[in-house]
Amino acid sequence: MSYDSTRDLRGKRVKNEFDKLCQYSSSLLFDGLGNSIERLQITASYVETSSFTVTHIESSSYAESTSYVTSSLIAANNQTSSILEQLSNMYNCLFINYLIRSDLGFRGGNVVVLYTTSSVNMNETCTTDIGDVSDIHIIANLSSSFISVSVVNNTNSDATIKYHCEKM
Repeated sequence: MSYDSTRDLRGKRVKNEFDKLCQYSSSLLFDGLGNSIERLQITASYVETSSFTVTHIESSSYAESTSYVTSSLIAANNQTSSILEQLSNMYNCLFINYLIRSDLGFRGGNVVVLYTTSSVNMNETCTTDIGDVSDIHIIANLSSSFISVSVVNNTNSDATIKYHCEKM
């Protein structure tokens, strides 16, 4: 460990403590006493990033086999809104947990979409509505080389869909 007296902060008044206590040059990192610190290779078992406005967490242990996305969208009245669109040769199954909220009511459930590049099967399990959002549907389509999952809102009220998607 080398020592650099110009970086020694003992007895000095430090205004911006972080910048002074963690100093660096192009090749070395120094503590507030002027001592160089060995650079360490940092690894992580979880990586956090942002997807839209919601946190996206992916386990690095399974990064090639699964991915989690949590998000929300507004499904405008009498419109179709896309939840997800991706190449159909990526993964083969989607597990989507969701909550639909609108002025008309609430519904929670999950959708499993199993697909290949040539076919798609979808199964939905959901609660009984509180209120009536029975005219809001989740659909899956396979077109060309893409799989898409959408919300069809056939009501006169906007709806918020919060969902968590696991891809396998």
